[in-house]
Amino acid sequence: MITVLGASGFIGSHLVQKLSDQKIHFYAPNRNTNLKNKDLGNIIYCIGLTSDFRTKPFETVEAHVCFLNKILKDFKFKTLTYLSSTRVYANSKKKKVDENTLLNISVNESEDLYNLTKLTGERLCLSSGRITKIARLSNVYGNDFDSNNFIFNLLNEIKTNGSFELLSSLNSAKDYISIESVTDLLIKISKTEYSDIYNVANGQNVSNHELLLIFKKYFNFQFSVSENSRTIIHPKININKIKKQFDFISENAKVNLHNVIKNHIK
Repeated sequence: MITVLGASGFIGSHLVQKLSDQKIHFYAPNRNTNLKNKDLGNIIYCIGLTSDFRTKPFETVEAHVCFLNKILKDFKFKTLTYLSSTRVYANSKKKKVDENTLLNISVNESEDLYNLTKLTGERLCLSSGRITKIARLSNVYGNDFDSNNFIFNLLNEIKTNGSFELLSSLNSAKDYISIESVTDLLIKISKTEYSDIYNVANGQNVSNHELLLIFKKYFNFQFSVSENSRTIIHPKININKIKKQFDFISENAKVNLHNVIKNHIK
């Protein structure tokens, strides 16, 4: 059995749908369910904050570390897969990173609260003595325009206002992966019988400029780039482990994004 914690979120809800479609036995309790004496099988821990971590520091620590600590210490389960993020590589000076890359974190940077809590959660899992897997997810997109991620924030701004301001430069670039690939990989990772860290990513970056060219094919809009914008080019993410272990084939993210937008405007 797979237990999905955080089933009401963007990734958790799509994961539950995928499990249902594949007729895999799962359990998706709500946040008020008493789980203390229940065998939870293979847990996938989807609880976390994304863009709102900046304004909710206490909730971020609770979600990424404190509640996880309770699960690892007191609850009955076979394995646990913890959803982390490839944001932990953001400060790396390397052009390409893998699961063993040394990570740079600064307590003086407010943005690093997210990375600090995710890495604390990772280390807590691996120090717990339980079978735990770390899934470092890159930027996930899918057919959900209510999700609070960068791509859909821009698209919602276009639909609502016909314009938006970019806070990072047109040359800024990062890795994007579809929710379909993510849910498939998480199910496979959850079934492994040993602790490990996996980059769950596409292995190729897409720039802001490339994203806007895709948007321009479907929408008329205006945009500006903030005077304080920075060029943030995330290192390319090595995905050899998921390719070798789970036969993952990299997507064409730009083609997939075209399909997502087409499905939305039908």
